[in-house]
Amino acid sequence: RTLLVTGHGGFVGRAVHAAGGAEPLASQWRIATLADHFDIRSPALAQAVADMRPDCVLHLAGLTSV
Repeated sequence: RTLLVTGHGGFVGRAVHAAGGAEPLASQWRIATLADHFDIRSPALAQAVADMRPDCVLHLAGLTSV
């Protein structure tokens, strides 16, 4: 199964990505990420997600200041 993690470069995203290589997560999920600095507001998002075909999405992308 594939887990798409958005915001993988952020504080929590880096921890999740690092944990992806450890058990039990590693035996159950393949961690997928978008390209660094990918703008999730981009129309290209639909195609990127379709190409990955994730089973689940962990959405951690966001603005740190609004």
